[in-house]
Formats: sequence, C-alpha cells, structure tokens
Amino acid sequence: MTPEQRFQQDLECIEFHLSEFYDVTVHFEQDGADEYWYDPENPEDPGDIVINSDHDIFHQLVVLLHEAGHVELRSDWEKYQEMFPESSRDFVDGRVEILKEEVMAWQKAWELGKKYGIVDSEFFDLDAWKKNYRRALMLYSEWVTKGD
Repeated sequence: MTPEQRFQQDLECIEFHLSEFYDVTVHFEQDGADEYWYDPENPEDPGDIVINSDHDIFHQLVVLLHEAGHVELRSDWEKYQEMFPESSRDFVDGRVEILKEEVMAWQKAWELGKKYGIVDSEFFDLDAWKKNYRRALMLYSEWVTKGD
C-alpha cells in the first residue's frame, strides 16, 4: 500500500465516522474553505465539512481530523455552550473562547486519529502534523488580539 492509498483509506474512515455517528457530510471541493459549517441558531443542524481538494492528500487528512474534532466538541450542545461561553468574534473574550475551542479540536483530532490507528501508521508524518496545528494556532493567537 502506498502512502496516498493509506491516506485515502484514512479519509474515508473519518468520513464514515462523521456520517455514521454525527450525520455530518464531508465535501471535497477545489478551493474549498477547509471548515466545518453549521447553523449556530439550530443545535439540531449536524452541519457539513468542506475540505480543499487542491491540497495534498495528507494535508486533507489533517484538516479533516481537525474539523472532526470540532464536530465532536459540538455534538453535545449544552456541554459545548458550557465549555465555550460567550464565543463572539466581536470581543477579545469571545475570541479567546474560540481559540480554546481550536486547541481542544486539535486534541480531539489526535484522539480520533489514535482511535482509528491513523497517527500510528508508518506513513503518518508527525512533523507535518505539528507544523500544521502550530501554524493554525499561531494564526488564531494573532487574531485573538487583532480581531477581524
């Protein structure tokens, strides 16, 4: 099995996990947003994940795991609201809550990767994983103080 075949298998595994347990659909789109979209006014909305298919397959896997981390955090709406109160982008306090969620989504992503043997694969690039989450968290850290 090639690394690309393994990563494709891992993508399909996480895609199935999201569909089966959370009713979340994953869309792979050119120039996709790499985001988890849901209706914040409707706690029953499972949402959708969009992954930029222009990225290499390992990067797509990393992003999908991270977005799946958000899905898992938001799966219990009452607990989510308790963990991340006042998550408004308009104020520093709210942006700190969003940063906290980002950190926790990366942790959930790692746990999901462990659960399905993804991060233990011989092809998994731990350095690329670290670089990806560190870059993302650095951007969010800067955004917390500067805002939109």
